[in-house]
Amino acid sequence: MKLPIALFGLFVFSLFVLGCGPPNLSNDCQNTDRFPQNFSAKEALFIRERNCAPHILASAFLIDRERGLFASAKHFVGNESDGQAKVFFNGRVYDGFLVQLPPITDVAVVKIQGNFDPTTFPEAYGLSQAKIGDKVFVKGIHPHPKQLTGNNKIILIYEVYYGLIGEPQILVYESIEADIISLNLPIKNKDLSDEFSEDISEISNNYINLKMAKNHLFTFGGLSGGPTVNERGEVVGINANQLPKDCVPRTENCIVQGEPVLTKSGLKPRPFDELNIVPASELEKLIPLLADIK
Repeated sequence: MKLPIALFGLFVFSLFVLGCGPPNLSNDCQNTDRFPQNFSAKEALFIRERNCAPHILASAFLIDRERGLFASAKHFVGNESDGQAKVFFNGRVYDGFLVQLPPITDVAVVKIQGNFDPTTFPEAYGLSQAKIGDKVFVKGIHPHPKQLTGNNKIILIYEVYYGLIGEPQILVYESIEADIISLNLPIKNKDLSDEFSEDISEISNNYINLKMAKNHLFTFGGLSGGPTVNERGEVVGINANQLPKDCVPRTENCIVQGEPVLTKSGLKPRPFDELNIVPASELEKLIPLLADIK
Protein backbone atom coordinates (compact mmCIF):
# COMPACT_ATOMS: atom_id res chain seq x y z
CA MET A 1 0.00 0.00 0.00
CA LYS A 2 3.01 2.29 0.29
CA LEU A 3 3.21 3.21 -3.38
CA PRO A 4 -0.46 4.19 -3.95
CA ILE A 5 -0.32 6.41 -0.83
CA ALA A 6 2.78 8.13 -2.17
CA LEU A 7 1.16 8.67 -5.54
CA PHE A 8 -1.94 10.11 -3.87
CA GLY A 9 0.32 12.54 -2.01
CA LEU A 10 1.86 13.67 -5.27
CA PHE A 11 -1.58 14.27 -6.75
CA VAL A 12 -2.57 16.40 -3.75
CA PHE A 13 0.74 18.27 -4.07
CA SER A 14 -0.01 19.07 -7.72
CA LEU A 15 -3.45 20.45 -6.85
CA PHE A 16 -1.89 22.59 -4.13
CA VAL A 17 0.63 24.08 -6.55
CA LEU A 18 -2.03 24.75 -9.14
CA GLY A 19 -4.18 26.48 -6.56
CA CYS A 20 -1.50 28.81 -5.25
CA GLY A 21 -1.68 31.20 -8.18
CA PRO A 22 1.14 33.32 -9.58
CA PRO A 23 3.52 35.31 -7.39
CA ASN A 24 4.09 39.01 -7.77
CA LEU A 25 6.36 39.39 -10.75
CA SER A 26 9.42 41.62 -10.49
CA ASN A 27 10.07 44.56 -12.78
CA ASP A 28 11.63 43.84 -16.15
CA CYS A 29 15.34 44.41 -16.56
CA GLN A 30 14.77 45.42 -20.18
CA ASN A 31 12.84 48.46 -21.41
CA THR A 32 11.06 46.70 -24.25
CA ASP A 33 8.49 43.96 -24.68
CA ARG A 34 9.44 43.09 -28.25
CA PHE A 35 12.11 41.32 -30.26
CA PRO A 36 12.50 40.84 -34.03
CA GLN A 37 10.78 37.77 -35.51
CA ASN A 38 9.56 37.93 -39.09
CA PHE A 39 7.54 34.69 -39.06
CA SER A 40 4.73 33.20 -37.00
CA ALA A 41 4.98 29.91 -35.10
CA LYS A 42 3.11 27.93 -32.44
CA GLU A 43 6.35 27.46 -30.52
CA ALA A 44 7.75 29.82 -27.88
CA LEU A 45 10.97 30.12 -25.92
CA PHE A 46 10.94 30.23 -22.12
CA ILE A 47 13.85 31.91 -20.38
CA ARG A 48 14.48 32.03 -16.65
CA GLU A 49 16.74 34.96 -15.92
CA ARG A 50 19.50 35.55 -13.41
CA ASN A 51 20.96 39.05 -13.00
CA CYS A 52 18.97 40.23 -16.01
CA ALA A 53 20.57 37.65 -18.32
CA PRO A 54 19.43 34.26 -19.66
CA HIS A 55 20.02 31.52 -17.10
CA ILE A 56 17.90 28.52 -18.16
CA LEU A 57 15.93 28.17 -21.38
CA ALA A 58 13.48 25.70 -22.89
CA SER A 59 11.13 25.49 -25.82
CA ALA A 60 7.34 25.38 -25.43
CA PHE A 61 4.17 25.30 -27.50
CA LEU A 62 0.72 26.85 -27.33
CA ILE A 63 -2.05 24.65 -25.90
CA ASP A 64 -4.75 27.25 -25.13
CA ARG A 65 -4.60 30.63 -26.85
CA GLU A 66 -7.59 32.21 -25.04
CA ARG A 67 -5.95 31.66 -21.63
CA GLY A 68 -2.37 32.01 -22.83
CA LEU A 69 -1.28 28.52 -21.76
CA PHE A 70 1.87 26.82 -23.05
CA ALA A 71 3.21 23.32 -22.43
CA SER A 72 6.88 22.66 -21.81
CA ALA A 73 9.25 20.27 -20.01
CA LYS A 74 9.12 20.03 -16.21
CA HIS A 75 12.88 19.72 -15.89
CA PHE A 76 13.05 23.33 -17.08
CA VAL A 77 11.77 24.23 -13.60
CA GLY A 78 14.77 22.66 -11.87
CA ASN A 79 14.91 23.63 -8.20
CA GLU A 80 13.62 27.13 -8.84
CA SER A 81 10.56 28.10 -6.82
CA ASP A 82 9.72 31.71 -7.67
CA GLY A 83 7.49 30.68 -10.58
CA GLN A 84 8.75 33.31 -12.98
CA ALA A 85 9.73 32.89 -16.63
CA LYS A 86 9.91 35.13 -19.67
CA VAL A 87 7.84 33.93 -22.61
CA PHE A 88 9.24 34.91 -26.02
CA PHE A 89 6.46 34.35 -28.53
CA ASN A 90 6.18 35.65 -32.08
CA GLY A 91 8.02 38.91 -31.49
CA ARG A 92 6.52 39.75 -28.09
CA VAL A 93 7.85 39.19 -24.58
CA TYR A 94 5.47 38.25 -21.76
CA ASP A 95 5.79 37.48 -18.08
CA GLY A 96 4.88 33.89 -17.38
CA PHE A 97 3.97 31.93 -14.27
CA LEU A 98 5.29 28.40 -14.31
CA VAL A 99 2.79 25.80 -13.04
CA GLN A 100 4.56 22.65 -11.88
CA LEU A 101 2.43 19.59 -12.42
CA PRO A 102 2.82 16.12 -10.84
CA PRO A 103 6.54 15.34 -10.73
CA ILE A 104 6.38 11.84 -12.18
CA THR A 105 5.98 13.18 -15.73
CA ASP A 106 8.34 15.63 -17.46
CA VAL A 107 5.61 18.10 -18.43
CA ALA A 108 4.86 21.61 -17.17
CA VAL A 109 2.51 24.44 -18.11
CA VAL A 110 3.20 28.18 -18.24
CA LYS A 111 0.49 30.82 -18.25
CA ILE A 112 1.05 34.34 -19.60
CA GLN A 113 0.48 36.99 -16.95
CA GLY A 114 -0.82 40.48 -17.69
CA ASN A 115 -2.57 41.71 -20.79
CA PHE A 116 -2.30 39.89 -24.10
CA ASP A 117 -4.39 39.70 -27.25
CA PRO A 118 -5.34 36.07 -27.98
CA THR A 119 -6.66 37.04 -31.42
CA THR A 120 -3.04 37.59 -32.50
CA PHE A 121 -2.08 34.05 -31.46
CA PRO A 122 -2.22 31.10 -33.89
CA GLU A 123 -4.51 28.14 -33.27
CA ALA A 124 -3.13 25.76 -30.68
CA TYR A 125 -1.79 22.35 -31.69
CA GLY A 126 -4.04 19.31 -31.54
CA LEU A 127 -2.80 16.12 -29.84
CA SER A 128 -2.45 12.68 -31.39
CA GLN A 129 -1.14 9.19 -30.69
CA ALA A 130 2.27 8.17 -32.00
CA LYS A 131 2.89 5.05 -34.06
CA ILE A 132 6.12 3.20 -34.74
CA GLY A 133 7.49 4.17 -38.14
CA ASP A 134 5.75 7.55 -38.24
CA LYS A 135 7.72 10.42 -39.71
CA VAL A 136 7.75 13.30 -37.22
CA PHE A 137 9.35 16.70 -36.78
CA VAL A 138 11.09 17.87 -33.60
CA LYS A 139 10.34 21.57 -33.22
CA GLY A 140 11.54 24.33 -30.96
CA ILE A 141 13.90 27.25 -30.46
CA HIS A 142 17.41 26.58 -29.25
CA PRO A 143 21.01 27.83 -29.38
CA HIS A 144 23.13 26.97 -32.40
CA PRO A 145 26.81 27.61 -33.01
CA LYS A 146 26.75 30.54 -35.41
CA GLN A 147 28.69 28.61 -38.07
CA LEU A 148 26.05 25.84 -38.08
CA THR A 149 22.80 27.78 -38.48
CA GLY A 150 22.28 26.43 -42.01
CA ASN A 151 18.91 27.38 -43.46
CA ASN A 152 17.20 27.65 -40.07
CA LYS A 153 15.23 30.77 -39.17
CA ILE A 154 17.23 33.03 -36.85
CA ILE A 155 15.68 34.81 -33.85
CA LEU A 156 17.77 37.67 -32.44
CA ILE A 157 16.76 37.45 -28.76
CA TYR A 158 20.30 37.27 -27.39
CA GLU A 159 21.55 40.16 -29.49
CA VAL A 160 18.59 42.56 -29.57
CA TYR A 161 16.69 41.87 -26.34
CA TYR A 162 19.60 41.09 -24.02
CA GLY A 163 22.35 42.99 -25.85
CA LEU A 164 24.70 40.00 -25.78
CA ILE A 165 27.11 41.12 -28.47
CA GLY A 166 29.76 38.56 -29.37
CA GLU A 167 27.75 35.58 -28.07
CA PRO A 168 29.19 32.49 -29.84
CA GLN A 169 25.73 30.96 -30.23
CA ILE A 170 22.58 32.20 -31.88
CA LEU A 171 18.95 31.21 -31.33
CA VAL A 172 17.22 29.48 -34.22
CA TYR A 173 13.81 27.99 -34.88
CA GLU A 174 14.37 24.37 -35.85
CA SER A 175 12.30 21.50 -37.24
CA ILE A 176 14.28 18.24 -37.32
CA GLU A 177 12.93 15.26 -39.24
CA ALA A 178 12.91 11.97 -37.35
CA ASP A 179 11.27 8.54 -37.21
CA ILE A 180 9.57 6.90 -34.24
CA ILE A 181 11.44 3.70 -33.40
CA SER A 182 10.03 2.81 -29.96
CA LEU A 183 6.88 3.66 -28.01
CA ASN A 184 7.88 2.16 -24.66
CA LEU A 185 11.41 3.16 -23.72
CA PRO A 186 11.51 3.01 -19.88
CA ILE A 187 13.67 5.53 -18.01
CA LYS A 188 13.74 5.55 -14.21
CA ASN A 189 13.21 8.77 -12.27
CA LYS A 190 16.45 8.62 -10.29
CA ASP A 191 16.43 12.40 -9.90
CA LEU A 192 13.38 12.12 -7.60
CA SER A 193 15.14 10.07 -4.91
CA ASP A 194 16.14 13.03 -2.71
CA GLU A 195 12.63 14.49 -2.53
CA PHE A 196 10.42 11.44 -2.69
CA SER A 197 10.45 7.85 -1.51
CA GLU A 198 12.62 5.18 -3.08
CA ASP A 199 9.48 3.55 -4.45
CA ILE A 200 8.65 6.68 -6.41
CA SER A 201 12.21 7.17 -7.66
CA GLU A 202 12.22 3.66 -9.10
CA ILE A 203 9.13 4.29 -11.24
CA SER A 204 9.90 4.21 -14.96
CA ASN A 205 8.26 6.62 -17.37
CA ASN A 206 7.65 5.18 -20.82
CA TYR A 207 9.15 7.53 -23.37
CA ILE A 208 8.88 7.54 -27.14
CA ASN A 209 12.28 7.15 -28.77
CA LEU A 210 13.10 8.99 -32.00
CA LYS A 211 15.84 8.43 -34.54
CA MET A 212 16.91 11.51 -36.48
CA ALA A 213 16.76 11.31 -40.28
CA LYS A 214 20.21 12.98 -40.30
CA ASN A 215 22.83 13.12 -37.58
CA HIS A 216 22.70 16.34 -35.60
CA LEU A 217 26.10 17.95 -35.18
CA PHE A 218 25.60 19.20 -31.63
CA THR A 219 23.34 18.94 -28.59
CA PHE A 220 19.56 19.26 -28.76
CA GLY A 221 19.73 21.48 -25.66
CA GLY A 222 16.94 24.06 -25.59
CA LEU A 223 14.55 21.94 -27.64
CA SER A 224 13.27 20.34 -24.43
CA GLY A 225 9.64 21.29 -23.92
CA GLY A 226 8.97 21.87 -27.60
CA PRO A 227 6.55 19.69 -29.58
CA THR A 228 7.25 16.73 -31.78
CA VAL A 229 4.56 16.77 -34.46
CA ASN A 230 3.46 14.26 -37.09
CA GLU A 231 2.96 14.97 -40.78
CA ARG A 232 -0.60 16.15 -40.06
CA GLY A 233 0.70 18.85 -37.73
CA GLU A 234 -0.50 17.15 -34.53
CA VAL A 235 1.61 16.89 -31.38
CA VAL A 236 2.58 13.30 -30.56
CA GLY A 237 5.01 14.14 -27.77
CA ILE A 238 6.89 16.73 -25.75
CA ASN A 239 10.65 16.89 -26.31
CA ALA A 240 12.25 15.58 -23.13
CA ASN A 241 15.89 14.51 -23.24
CA GLN A 242 18.69 12.90 -25.12
CA LEU A 243 19.75 9.37 -24.35
CA PRO A 244 20.59 9.20 -20.63
CA LYS A 245 24.15 8.65 -19.44
CA ASP A 246 23.21 5.33 -17.89
CA CYS A 247 22.56 2.32 -20.07
CA VAL A 248 19.49 2.44 -22.24
CA PRO A 249 17.40 -0.69 -21.55
CA ARG A 250 17.13 -1.81 -25.18
CA THR A 251 20.89 -1.57 -25.85
CA GLU A 252 23.76 -3.70 -24.66
CA ASN A 253 26.21 -0.93 -23.84
CA CYS A 254 25.98 2.63 -22.62
CA ILE A 255 25.89 5.19 -25.42
CA VAL A 256 26.44 8.87 -24.67
CA GLN A 257 25.78 11.20 -27.56
CA GLY A 258 28.50 13.75 -28.18
CA GLU A 259 31.25 11.80 -26.41
CA PRO A 260 34.36 11.05 -28.49
CA VAL A 261 34.73 7.61 -30.01
CA LEU A 262 37.81 6.18 -31.72
CA THR A 263 37.37 5.62 -35.47
CA LYS A 264 39.80 4.73 -38.25
CA SER A 265 40.23 8.42 -38.96
CA GLY A 266 40.77 9.38 -35.33
CA LEU A 267 38.61 10.58 -32.45
CA LYS A 268 35.17 11.79 -33.45
CA PRO A 269 32.15 12.66 -31.30
CA ARG A 270 29.21 10.30 -31.34
CA PRO A 271 26.44 11.94 -33.35
CA PHE A 272 23.39 13.41 -31.68
CA ASP A 273 20.94 11.15 -33.46
CA GLU A 274 18.31 10.05 -30.94
CA LEU A 275 15.85 11.88 -28.70
CA ASN A 276 13.28 10.81 -26.12
CA ILE A 277 9.87 12.48 -25.94
CA VAL A 278 7.01 12.29 -23.43
CA PRO A 279 3.86 10.91 -25.08
CA ALA A 280 1.21 13.54 -25.78
CA SER A 281 -1.24 11.39 -23.80
CA GLU A 282 0.57 12.48 -20.61
CA LEU A 283 -0.22 16.12 -21.38
CA GLU A 284 -3.80 15.15 -22.21
CA LYS A 285 -4.18 13.64 -18.73
CA LEU A 286 -3.05 16.88 -17.12
CA ILE A 287 -5.25 19.29 -19.05
CA PRO A 288 -8.31 18.74 -16.76
CA LEU A 289 -6.20 19.95 -13.81
CA LEU A 290 -5.94 23.33 -15.55
CA ALA A 291 -9.69 23.89 -15.72
CA ASP A 292 -9.75 26.46 -12.90
CA ILE A 293 -6.87 28.54 -14.26
CA LYS A 294 -8.27 31.76 -15.73
